[in-house]
Amino acid sequence: MLYLIQKTKNSDIMSWNEFGVWEIFWPNNANGSPPIPHGSQVKEPIISTYANFRDDVLPHIKRLGYNAVQIMAIQEHSYYARFEYHVTNFFTPSSCFGTPDDLKSLIDRAHQLGLLVLMDIVHSHASNNVLDGLNMFDGTNAHYFHSGSKGHHWMWDSCLFNYGSWEVQRFLLSNARWWLEEYKFDRFRFDVVTSMMYTHHGLQIHMETPSGIKDSILAWIKFSVQAPGKVCIQTPPAKRTKIT
Repeated sequence: MLYLIQKTKNSDIMSWNEFGVWEIFWPNNANGSPPIPHGSQVKEPIISTYANFRDDVLPHIKRLGYNAVQIMAIQEHSYYARFEYHVTNFFTPSSCFGTPDDLKSLIDRAHQLGLLVLMDIVHSHASNNVLDGLNMFDGTNAHYFHSGSKGHHWMWDSCLFNYGSWEVQRFLLSNARWWLEEYKFDRFRFDVVTSMMYTHHGLQIHMETPSGIKDSILAWIKFSVQAPGKVCIQTPPAKRTKIT
């Protein structure tokens, strides 16, 4: 959720030139001086908050005529430069941008404006952190992931889920359902599906003749068909037995 704040009035008045580039033009001041003093900082890069995005960006998106917005970097991640792709907690919105209630307020405001909210969800891999991640959760590296080199992404240095495991399917499906029900996201965009399906992750290979399909591909197909439209998870019993 990094965006640029324009410190000028009417910053949304832009034109599309013949080369397909959006332009904005400010005429000189009445005395002939440039509208922006030389050496000044035109744009200030900041880390946006959920509240900033709700109040400043969503109205702008609506004015431009869009009907949906896709938001990334929602799941908790320890390294900001990774833009959420090394998830440490799958059931927690990133604390970098505010509180869970702030995120809910953002989504509620988007719905009030008639915008669908898509979540960029990462179920392709996870952080290999031990202290704040899933890695070595039960003392091994194979509780959620493939063991050995099969469970390690050589380029991203992250852990790869074992989609053939019933427990992993349940974990990821319940995660998808939780974001839909708790935060009211409307749809998902699943990140790097190619890496989920192929052992070569789509790297250093010509995809015209793909090969190296993971042996858990059938389980993955079943998984992908169920999520997010039909998240088949049993509901808890109506009454729970009180343990004394």
